[in-house]
Amino acid sequence: MKQRLVSIRKEDLESLEVTVETLENKNVMGQLEKSEQDMKHGKTRSIDELIKELSQ
Repeated sequence: MKQRLVSIRKEDLESLEVTVETLENKNVMGQLEKSEQDMKHGKTRSIDELIKELSQ
């Protein structure tokens, strides 16, 4: 494979690093998978329900 030098903005590099950290975090990825499954099975709530739950 031919090596190449790539130049990107510092902000883009930092964003990419955060993305990689997130993808490597098994806890976060597990929570995302569970959320996707919940949505797929209709286990959702409205913003009003969430606000009510959080204010209790």
